[in-house]
Amino acid sequence: MRKNLLFISLMFLAFIVNAQITITESDVLTIGESNISAVDTLPSRISAISPGSAGANQTWTFTTVVQIYNDTVEAVNPTGIPYASSYPNANIVVNTRFNNFPSHYYLKKDANDLFVYGISADVANTQSLTNVPFTPGFSLIKFPSTYNSTFTDNYKSYLQMPAPPNQLNADSIKRNAHTNRVSLVDTYGSLTTPTGTFPNTIRQKVTEITIDTMWAKIPIVGWYQISTSNDTIVTYSWWAQEIGMPVCEIEHYPHVTPTTNQVKWYIDPASYIAQENLSQSSFVYPNPASDEIIVTMLDSNKEYVISIFDMLGKEIKKKIILNENLVKLNTDNMPNGLYMLNIIENGKPVKAEKILISR
Repeated sequence: MRKNLLFISLMFLAFIVNAQITITESDVLTIGESNISAVDTLPSRISAISPGSAGANQTWTFTTVVQIYNDTVEAVNPTGIPYASSYPNANIVVNTRFNNFPSHYYLKKDANDLFVYGISADVANTQSLTNVPFTPGFSLIKFPSTYNSTFTDNYKSYLQMPAPPNQLNADSIKRNAHTNRVSLVDTYGSLTTPTGTFPNTIRQKVTEITIDTMWAKIPIVGWYQISTSNDTIVTYSWWAQEIGMPVCEIEHYPHVTPTTNQVKWYIDPASYIAQENLSQSSFVYPNPASDEIIVTMLDSNKEYVISIFDMLGKEIKKKIILNENLVKLNTDNMPNGLYMLNIIENGKPVKAEKILISR
């Protein structure tokens, strides 16, 4: 009898160790909900991070990442959202920011999948929206998703916009992309990030191969093909139940160095509120900025380290402040574009803010 009980106990333990979860429609953001993630893009720090192996019962620990900025997404009703009428089958819009400007993803969420129809974003960095439809679109994730779930999508995207200044003296630029997208839930296990440990996650590996062709419209000449590229991006997304979006994502470029481009992880809302309260101890303005950035601190008795990074994670400015409550940072050597400004107060990160330089 004792042997039988021992055998049953061992079988139960084996089941627990090998337990895996299933992600369904109810585990993904619904209208009215939001999700906050931290993002690290510093190459010297994330280059050593590997997504790890496939297979059952894996353990991942990504605690060396440091927040450079945060990314907030919210799910809303499509009614009243720009370009929503272009996507009549979309029943949910996910709002986020691109180039420090609002952007919108148009999706259909049902019991079968979370399907993406298109996006409107500031793709030209002109502080205005451009609509980019995906034809016919693609599934971000299918339901139910569990270990070894797989699917494939093929879609196209087309974009035409005014040419950037001094771009071959062109009037317009257009881009035509063909993407093959393969999704596989290749493993499950326990994941630890700076937020904490998620003991039951599945990992979705998405491989996207895109043939991207660019044209420029040159006066008299007309449309002229300027480039064709073949790019591969592998995104690893760890999903847990009832979080809304992936609890961690690693963007991986297998044919470039370093291969890891960014790491994103879920932030607990309570921790984020505490962090936001800390961030009110300093203020950054103007934004957008042209000639200088001004940073004011409410408490001049603390030590502050102010760093500015470009969007590749390279630190381009750093200043240590002690017993001061105002500092001006010259931006003459900073080309127009988006940057991240980080503030560390007495050794603790308190602010990560996107800054747009525009002249």
